[in-house]
Amino acid sequence: MNRMSPEKRYSDEVILAMLRQCKDQQGVCTPRKFREYDQFCSVSCVMDRFDGWSNAKKAAGVEEDLSDDSGRKRQYTDEQILSHLRECQRRYGKCTTDTLQQDDDFVSPTVVVTRFGSWIEAKKEAGIDVDERNHNSRPREYSDEELLDMILECKRKYGKATQRIFNEKDEFPTSGAVRHRFGNWSTAKELAGLDTQNQDYSSEELLEMLRECAERHENCSAKKFAEDDDFCSPGTIQSRFGSWRRGKEEAGFDESSNDENSDL
Repeated sequence: MNRMSPEKRYSDEVILAMLRQCKDQQGVCTPRKFREYDQFCSVSCVMDRFDGWSNAKKAAGVEEDLSDDSGRKRQYTDEQILSHLRECQRRYGKCTTDTLQQDDDFVSPTVVVTRFGSWIEAKKEAGIDVDERNHNSRPREYSDEELLDMILECKRKYGKATQRIFNEKDEFPTSGAVRHRFGNWSTAKELAGLDTQNQDYSSEELLEMLRECAERHENCSAKKFAEDDDFCSPGTIQSRFGSWRRGKEEAGFDESSNDENSDL
């Protein structure tokens, strides 16, 4: 018997109502704020259904919040942010988080990622080639030593070496290329000589992993979390927050009901 995907049960109008509720209650409707609602569908469901976050907001009639602030603190519409990305591409021949920060008249990369859910998604919406590394007919082959050196360089330059940074920074190959070569991200970091314990992650990054796990796998059990190479080990969550259950509570999950492997 065919079973309907959990995301299919939401009609377009129900999803649009979720967006309006987020805006009414939070003052803004960003992917980060949307994820705070356990009863809502996933952010990826919204983007897939309406071909992008900004299109969904337009369909919902969600207006942008504008203020009188100027410079980096100014609040921008989605289209203004996308225009900055296009202008950055025009000026520098590429649009990376580094080039965007070179001019004060551009929005900050943090605002871009918060508004669109990820750097890659924002570049897609701006119509910019999101990753030329994936579209070359003959992508460059890196040696093991080169990939490990890049992990160390990422750590030196940005203070930590995470898959998110690798995917957002055009100076590196994708994190998928690293996982494909070494089996998983943690093994690659260990081979590069980096400590893979939780000091590489902020508490908010760990909480975001828990939320992302729930979106991808429909639940956030320790088993599902451990099986996904994009995440740290469940033990890291337990170490930081005292227990798996406490970590999920901090991430905004209702832990009143029993959960598979709630504690490790």
